[in-house]
Amino acid sequence: MDCTLETGTDALAVRLGFLLVQGLSKTGAERIVAARRDRLFDSVEDLARRAELNRHDLKCLAAAGAFEALSGHRRHAFWQVAGIETGAHILRDAPVAETPAILPRPTEGENLVADYASTGLTLGRHPLALLRRTCRACALPRW
Repeated sequence: MDCTLETGTDALAVRLGFLLVQGLSKTGAERIVAARRDRLFDSVEDLARRAELNRHDLKCLAAAGAFEALSGHRRHAFWQVAGIETGAHILRDAPVAETPAILPRPTEGENLVADYASTGLTLGRHPLALLRRTCRACALPRW
């Protein structure tokens, strides 16, 4: 749940905790941690099934970009989450073969806005970095 400081090969790194994912339930986060102890997740559906997450928790994680390694980007994550059946049913573990949707990758600005909306921070560039080129073009001449 909490953020931790970890030692890497060359430097220290901060691992962001689930507590930053706005709206994610504590129970959902604990289930993810418990399921991950067995083995890593190979897809968003695998995570949802093994951690027994509800639709709300899945949407919160997709909004926070937590599925990027499993889905590619936020839009694919939202698409995948929308197709996951979260309740118990007879065909729960039956494989479904479907062609993945081809969705455009969000722009850097869209990712930045989504990061701040879902976690309160971004691992990307500072928001003003996106405006620097525009600001330079509008700058007044120096006297």
